[in-house]
Amino acid sequence: MRSLDIQSLRTFILVAETESFTAAADQLGATQSAVSLRIRRLEEMVDNRLLDRTPRFVRITEFGSGFLDEAKRLVAHHDALLARATKRDAIAPIHIGVSDHAAGPRLPEVLRRFRRRAPTAPLRVSIDSSCRLNSAFDARRYDAVIVRSDGAEKGRRLFQDRVVWMAADRAVWRPGEPTPLISVSEPCQLRNEAAAALEAAGHEWFDAFCGGGIAAAQYAIEAGLGIACLDFRNAPSGAVILGPEDGLPELPRPRAQLILRQRGEDEARGRLIDMFADAMVEADSSLAAP
Repeated sequence: MRSLDIQSLRTFILVAETESFTAAADQLGATQSAVSLRIRRLEEMVDNRLLDRTPRFVRITEFGSGFLDEAKRLVAHHDALLARATKRDAIAPIHIGVSDHAAGPRLPEVLRRFRRRAPTAPLRVSIDSSCRLNSAFDARRYDAVIVRSDGAEKGRRLFQDRVVWMAADRAVWRPGEPTPLISVSEPCQLRNEAAAALEAAGHEWFDAFCGGGIAAAQYAIEAGLGIACLDFRNAPSGAVILGPEDGLPELPRPRAQLILRQRGEDEARGRLIDMFADAMVEADSSLAAP
């Protein structure tokens, strides 16, 4: 009789969550070829394709999406049974996704504060865009996510902030010239809103810098490469805040809020998630938007 291999299931879960064979291999301490072999053998076992992969992307199939939920439950039951049999408390890691806009440069302090509160709690933190995190949360790939919200998603509001134009100084752009836009790579809600505001006002613009995260955008701002539209809390030191008086259009949503979305299925895990959210709030010195 055929049986599923737990290690292969763990590997599949990691690849599906990270959408990367390389990232999964790093977390497992295995080679990429070993990860590929485990996935291939698992697909042969279930006689279905679990993942679509090309040199550019890895995506879970429709069958794989349904199989993922069952695989997680089976691995959790396996770990719980093993813990009881060996009289050890095995707590599955709490997987929290944090929007790059929320994390910013404060993430190390957030993690330090959480670890002081819960020094032994198993924790996995992933940084991504709010768009992708919301989709993954809805697909039950995270225990909780901290994301930007326009009000459509329900959750605990952690803080609100202004959304502003910013640059190293006012000399990086003159009204009438095409606007050199600094942004985070798509999918990024702020990038889309900035572009829409410029186009609605009849401003020509171009991508002066499009980086993979908030830190990269901050470096570009400091280097004077152009103008960015970001949360005020993510303005790098010395940045100048710009607005209509500088020839830039009003932003459609001048305030943004960051919320915590979490599952209420386990009280103990919920308390740890709340600890993480509290650590994020405490680490931020500009909670109340001016």
